[in-house]
Amino acid sequence: MRKLNISQGIAKDYPRLIEPIRKRLVETGKPYIIENTPGAPLIEPIMLCGSSFGLLVRRHRLFEANFAMFQLPCAHYNDVADKPPLHRLQGKKSRVVGCYGHGRGKGDNMALWSEAMGITWMTREELSQAIPPAYTEYIGKYLIKYMESGENTF
Repeated sequence: MRKLNISQGIAKDYPRLIEPIRKRLVETGKPYIIENTPGAPLIEPIMLCGSSFGLLVRRHRLFEANFAMFQLPCAHYNDVADKPPLHRLQGKKSRVVGCYGHGRGKGDNMALWSEAMGITWMTREELSQAIPPAYTEYIGKYLIKYMESGENTF
């Protein structure tokens, strides 16, 4: 959306915080993870997508960490054939739900957003900015392995 806003001359100017935050995180000597959207200045990030976890949302997010993680491939080609198409798609087979913005005009209701993201406890505004819990669980497994390996020095 930022690129669209820039092209329309309505983009807000936000401070560039990734580099100073990374510096402070590195200085702690502890494991860290930085999340952002594609195009962010992250160092050797992995990208995760809801389709990789069987979710009905394509939410690409980058994750930089100071421990090893592996990227999962997107599974956009999976149409989730066992479910009917969304009513707004007029017979198309896609089950992808657009959980962004205010959700108006797409025909996706709050129940679809909750199902697509695997989150039942947030408002629409919160869901539009959220990271699916499946991403956190996936990254958490790598963090646990790293912590148990004894490679850390803290």
